[in-house]
Amino acid sequence: MQVPESVQDKIFGYIDAIAEKLGVAAEFVFAALVKQQIVKGISDLVIWIAFIIIFFIFLRLTIKYSKGADLDDDEPNASAVFMTVFGFLSIILFLILTISLAKHGPDYIGRIINPEYYALKEIIEAVK
Repeated sequence: MQVPESVQDKIFGYIDAIAEKLGVAAEFVFAALVKQQIVKGISDLVIWIAFIIIFFIFLRLTIKYSKGADLDDDEPNASAVFMTVFGFLSIILFLILTISLAKHGPDYIGRIINPEYYALKEIIEAVK
């Protein structure tokens, strides 16, 4: 990643300013930012996995209520209503999970594997 010298000066100034306010060395600030990237990556991944679990619960409930649903009547029974609601929620959640994984999935894992890159990226975004 090529960073112009003027941006580099701003980055070092930003790190030094944070270090000065905290009363610690600049190396400590960068190390803390690196650790924070790992924490953020893990927490994002845990949240995504929780949504996957919720998706499978909704899918299981949809299948459960579809077995008891009487779809031939003009008046739908409770199982048909629950099947429709949980089926709709499953579809919506699946779309959200797919879009989220496509857009942010590499960042979730990347923050864990290469936290230094994401720490630098965060500093550059803060300087701009």
